[in-house]
Amino acid sequence: MALPPNHTTNTQNNQPINYFELLVLWTNDILKVNGIQLNFKGYKETIAEYRQLNETNYEKAWQLARDLNAWSEYFADTANLIQKLYLDADTDRIERTAAISTQCDEKVVANGYRLANQHQEVVAIRRRKNTLQAFHEELKAKVKFLERAHFHCKSTAAAKNRFSNMHMPQR
Repeated sequence: MALPPNHTTNTQNNQPINYFELLVLWTNDILKVNGIQLNFKGYKETIAEYRQLNETNYEKAWQLARDLNAWSEYFADTANLIQKLYLDADTDRIERTAAISTQCDEKVVANGYRLANQHQEVVAIRRRKNTLQAFHEELKAKVKFLERAHFHCKSTAAAKNRFSNMHMPQR
């Protein structure tokens, strides 16, 4: 068996990071403007423990189930917040495109819209929206993974009771 690599890309200073960490870096700049700071401290360690889980370590599985469930809630809350910002960015894009398109060409709407879509401000808003949308999708995928991992750990921990009951002498 082989697990996928932990690090899938490099940052500007050539430090290995994965796609999620890269999206966090890109999104943090957007979130700072809104006074929001994300904290994923401990997440990598929890995932590393899950990857190394021994199927017979029932206590560890139970602890991991609890931790994975907590992370799932944190990621879901964060995803909802990011979705709000993503939807607001889409509203900003539409508003700025409309305003700039009338400045570009008052008489021919299609031409004004086409020119507005090339405007630096509209492009910057669209990029912000794209980053937030990608991060939102990644968070939703993480929630799904965490829910499955939680169930796996919970099932592993529950197996202790099933196996211990099977070996009990019958009266």
